Amino acid sequence: MRKTFRATEAEFQADKYCLLAFATGLDANGDEHGFDLQRGLEDEDPIEDCGIYFGFDDQINGGYNHVGHCRISRTSLSIDLAKPLRTMKEIEGFDIALDVDESSFTQLRDGLPRIFRGHEKLLTIS
Repeated sequence: MRKTFRATEAEFQADKYCLLAFATGLDANGDEHGFDLQRGLEDEDPIEDCGIYFGFDDQINGGYNHVGHCRISRTSLSIDLAKPLRTMKEIEGFDIALDVDESSFTQLRDGLPRIFRGHEKLLTIS
């Protein structure tokens, strides 16, 4: 089963601690959802790099190295899971319609390769 929602907000941030890409919005029932992808900074010690963190709605629905593949286009972002999330074992992936402004999309599209560095085969940008 796949989880879907329409994102109306999206952003990429890089601060002194980590890289963060996220999107939030509503599903067909009007329930609010969001996902985030996180990674340590590029200059972080490789030994301390835990990989790509994925979370959905809450930290309990997240963890490291769950992303099997991520695809982004101007209108959608899809994430296939490599392994199930602890509390959402039936979910195989996420399909997010991107209904965001051009600046937000560009930030997200340009930031994802930084998060997926060293794991480029897991990311498709079209």
